[in-house]
Amino acid sequence: MVVRTWEGRARPGAGGRYLAHLTDIVIPQIRELGGNQGVQVVVPREAQALLEAFDERARHFDVAFEAR
Repeated sequence: MVVRTWEGRARPGAGGRYLAHLTDIVIPQIRELGGNQGVQVVVPREAQALLEAFDERARHFDVAFEAR
């Protein structure tokens, strides 16, 4: 399994709108991806307008151990 991490910070006052964008648009699209086992965040232009800062690149890690 590969884990992708990414960090972003919403603009002041835009946190709720960004959360709505994630839950209403981004997460449903990601759930449709074959082999997906969780949620990943992407940064389309409409989301970028709500963020003060975000990582330009995601970091990928191979998972060596997982306990559920």
